[in-house]
Amino acid sequence: MLHSNNLLKYKHMKTIINKFFLASAVVMSLTACSDFLDKEPLSQGTEAIVFKTPEHFEQAANALYNVIGWKNLDNKPSYGDIMDRGTDISGLGSNGGGSAPEGNWSWDKPYSHIRTCNILLEKAEAYDGSQSDIAQSVGTAYFFRAWQHFYLLQHFGGVPISDHVLTVSDGVLQAPRNSRYEVAAFIMSDLREAVKRLPKETEIPEGSKGKVSKEAAKSFLARVLLYEATWEKYVPAINYDLDGDGDKDIIKFYKSGHNVYLKVNKVTKKLTSDYYIDDGSVIGTDCKVRIYDLNKKDKSLDIVSMLFSEDNYDVVRILKFKNNTCKLDKSYYDATLKSYDPNNGMITMEEYELGRYSSFEKAIQCFCIYDKVRVNGYKIYNQYTANTVKFNKEHKYIAAKNLTAYTNTNGAKKAFTIKKGGKAYIHALYQNGSKKSIKVKNASGKYGYVKVGSSMLFTRNSCLGWR
Repeated sequence: MLHSNNLLKYKHMKTIINKFFLASAVVMSLTACSDFLDKEPLSQGTEAIVFKTPEHFEQAANALYNVIGWKNLDNKPSYGDIMDRGTDISGLGSNGGGSAPEGNWSWDKPYSHIRTCNILLEKAEAYDGSQSDIAQSVGTAYFFRAWQHFYLLQHFGGVPISDHVLTVSDGVLQAPRNSRYEVAAFIMSDLREAVKRLPKETEIPEGSKGKVSKEAAKSFLARVLLYEATWEKYVPAINYDLDGDGDKDIIKFYKSGHNVYLKVNKVTKKLTSDYYIDDGSVIGTDCKVRIYDLNKKDKSLDIVSMLFSEDNYDVVRILKFKNNTCKLDKSYYDATLKSYDPNNGMITMEEYELGRYSSFEKAIQCFCIYDKVRVNGYKIYNQYTANTVKFNKEHKYIAAKNLTAYTNTNGAKKAFTIKKGGKAYIHALYQNGSKKSIKVKNASGKYGYVKVGSSMLFTRNSCLGWR
């Protein structure tokens, strides 16, 4: 009996030892050949394993059909023809006047689909094979990128245009929305690209019927053109209480001919007139009109028009209305609105040499500054000092003659001299009436103020590499 028990113990121990060695062998095998665990997940279409053959592009294009109009996003309830939902021309709340709260599917899902389109288009540019083999897939991506932007246009009006794959640091994520005219032009451009690449309906095999065709892209383009033409004819009126008196003011922003107008109640202002670029297209309508509360303390709203002017530079125009009267109409040329502080009405504009500091152009040739002005009620107060942008602070300007730098703008005490041909950095411009000076830093790191008269202070060669 004792022998039998010992035999059982022996067999049991042998089994454990065998299992141990087997497990060790497996572990050693895995360690020696661990690279097989690093394979791409073949069940998923990652960028590492797709976009290498025309079939991969076709599969990616097929996934684009999972969009509104073909299939509800995330199995949302059916809204009938969702492309026309809530888009009757009736005011701010429809036809491009909506706003999207954080996490709104009507906003984030279209941009998610746009990103998918952009991935396909960027991969197509890098494709080593024949572009004709992937033309239909590329045309499909252009079609659906236009489709998604059109959906956004109908619901929100002007939106940020996404024409490339965005990164977390991409400037588009923080950029203001494009004008509805820019978005509409982008949609039309994409559809024309789609028309070039998509096959005719008769050329689509029976097994692929239902996919977009050249005729579908043309029809969609016609729809977009008709939609925008209707918008141009019947621009909705928007109601705001501009002056805080409790009465709603009727605001219209519209195009007539090639001119752009702003109408507030009974007062009409022409914002811009005809301007043509080389190809003959009109860009005088490159104009954004927005309602701001630039200064919460003055209890009135502000209308800011940012436009591309007839003279080929940007203009920021600030308007304020009260009782059917335009109480403030101030334009800043060669400028773009960068930011504002609603607590004190301080506005920051990026401005070049044709702007408010244009009298400095002869002295220093070229520059870019942050010009600050303050809106309070129906008055604008200009700041006397404008700091230069980073490039100015890092760009060496060459003295055209011996320059005396003073410790302050009064010019009472000499700080240092910049010899002719010497170099300095420009940090700020000071302007108070006829009194003008430039804040500079010399090669030793000292700061001073150089008076500005009618002569050239820094050579034209200083602007080499400027733009």
